[in-house]
Amino acid sequence: MLAPASMAARHCPNPECPFFKKFNAPAEYREGFESCSDCGSALADGPVPTLASAVAVAVADPAMVAPAEAVTGSGEFLRPAAVSLVALILAALCDQVLLPGIDPSILSLLAEGGARPDNASMMMSVFSLGLNPFLSAFVLVEFVALLIPSWRRLRTGGPTGRARLRTATVVLAVVFAFVQAWGMGRFYADFGSGPAFEGQPFFSGEGALPIPVIILLLAGAVLLLHGLTVVVDKRGLGNGYAVVLLGMSLAPAFRLLAQAVEYMSLGVVDSLSGLLGLLGLVGLGWATVKILRGQLPGMSRGTEQPSWLPLPASGLAPISFAGALLSLPATLGTLLGVSELASLSRALESSLWVYSLVFFVLLTLSSAAFSVLFYSPQRVGAVWAALTAKDAAERPVVHGRAALRTRELLPVAAAWSVVLGTMAWLPASLAGPLLALPLPSMVALVTGVAIAMDLVEEARKRREATWVPVWPVHRSYEVEPAIVALSAAGIPAWARGVHARTLLQFFGPYFSIDLMVPPERTAEARTLLEKAQQA
Repeated sequence: MLAPASMAARHCPNPECPFFKKFNAPAEYREGFESCSDCGSALADGPVPTLASAVAVAVADPAMVAPAEAVTGSGEFLRPAAVSLVALILAALCDQVLLPGIDPSILSLLAEGGARPDNASMMMSVFSLGLNPFLSAFVLVEFVALLIPSWRRLRTGGPTGRARLRTATVVLAVVFAFVQAWGMGRFYADFGSGPAFEGQPFFSGEGALPIPVIILLLAGAVLLLHGLTVVVDKRGLGNGYAVVLLGMSLAPAFRLLAQAVEYMSLGVVDSLSGLLGLLGLVGLGWATVKILRGQLPGMSRGTEQPSWLPLPASGLAPISFAGALLSLPATLGTLLGVSELASLSRALESSLWVYSLVFFVLLTLSSAAFSVLFYSPQRVGAVWAALTAKDAAERPVVHGRAALRTRELLPVAAAWSVVLGTMAWLPASLAGPLLALPLPSMVALVTGVAIAMDLVEEARKRREATWVPVWPVHRSYEVEPAIVALSAAGIPAWARGVHARTLLQFFGPYFSIDLMVPPERTAEARTLLEKAQQA
């Protein structure tokens, strides 16, 4: 039975308790009760811990409001949600805006040439470049900032530093947009000269435009999509790039699923195999939620700091890295004219099981390497010391404890990263050769699930109260100590965008993690975090 705070003798310590999730506070009980009526957990003696005790045992969930004080009131929710929903729909429909004057037979010719339906549709769209110029520019600027000593502090220097990097990114992205648009223009102009499409022009219908105008259209479409991300960032729910990229992935995914269902209805694919493949997609989505939430053996959040490491520790980079290593012999063989290297690559690709085994070994090794690279115990310890140590004397102690705890968590975090990487790579690689079943990209599915989780979490928080972003975070292990520090100062806080950014780690600077606080605590929170960065 719930008791008033003054009479409470016991409380539920489970941060996943339904009562805690609903009221942002543990359920309290009178003497005589042994378990929580909401979740069944054994009760802990004493009333709800004070703020100091809560900070001492760390935050149970980095995306949860810090238990510094109650945040009440109804936040603005419907308008931001409507903005993001409209942006999502517009992004999903953008591949339906076709370039004028395309020959009607082009789509069937592209399909005969082996192009997937989603790729063929995008090649014919005004938005065929998507946001790729900006994504490339973001990553390149991040690399440059990492390599140039005077730029490094900009990466973690809060809103001011990130704004300077973003300005450089936009300038570079505009250049990339026109360069890539010129490349697509050359592709369209030379389309009929290829052996597969000899004599067939890409544009021959009514309203065909000159290639220079097509180039301007393609580049302008990139800038329009970027503008849509800015609108979502300022007025909507969630990260602008996350919302727009999620929308752009929906239409191709639904087309491939529709094609899979059509194959089953026509008997091209066995119905049982097709059903298993579709159920596999659902299973992958469910497993992704569990892994990203850390609800896993060996990853339970304890009382030490850090209480856990955001998963996957390696991100999804090992999938691309392993694929690049396997294609390296063929690439070098072509460039250097060494036929033996090309033969080695063909031998690997000729056997699905050998290729899969080698890929898995490379995936495992690279997952371990990237996990250590992204969650270096020394760097994690340094962040905890800077944000949570009370004074210079305590800093080495906090640093050492956090580094040691990170070393304890890393092996399990790396292992679960291998599991998620395998799930994101294996089904699609086997479904085509074994089942002849067209399936969407598993990496895109996992990323979409992560974005959806972040959006749902933000919607829940903003429906309960009003929050504003106060500090961008680009290292996922910095989230928990930042919230602990804000909690110690009595500032309620939570982090949005954690899951999507953790999937991409260093390679996803366009997916920013934002620390959110009440509007009236913005200046105080920013001052605290700036001082910690300077320590």
